[in-house]
Amino acid sequence: IINRLVNKLLIKLEEELSAILGLEWEVEYSFDDNAFDGWYFCIFKKKWLRNEQALYDFGLRIEGKKLNGFYFYAIRNTDVMKKPLNAVNQALNEQYKKGRKAVSDWWQYVDHDYRNWTHDETLVKLYRQEEMITYLIEQFIKIKTVIEPIIDEEVKKYSEIM
Repeated sequence: IINRLVNKLLIKLEEELSAILGLEWEVEYSFDDNAFDGWYFCIFKKKWLRNEQALYDFGLRIEGKKLNGFYFYAIRNTDVMKKPLNAVNQALNEQYKKGRKAVSDWWQYVDHDYRNWTHDETLVKLYRQEEMITYLIEQFIKIKTVIEPIIDEEVKKYSEIM
């Protein structure tokens, strides 16, 4: 049941977020009905693409296969952009939420009320969808607003190199 709920949520989230962001943005997700391993929902500006790969993206991921470990992230393509973008981490920490740094330039768990998709209350939100979608879109827009100018400027450097 949870797989169907999540798949339905992702389809609706992609549709609504794509409509809000417009044509210059790409919204993608990967979801395997059999497992949550490798699951992601990512957002990037089309001008951030090089050789059909995003130099930078942000979105939502799951920690391993645990349905209680959803987190927002902002990450560079480490094959191309070797150095972390400290400006992204600093800006998100100051203007959005204090996050953590690992492979991602920034990451932070989803708010408690939406993080654990095995809790009864959260399953109800998944089933009803409107509140969950509204929450996720609001968070994505906040992250986008903070990092977009930083990434736009950084991507220009790679346009000159490539």
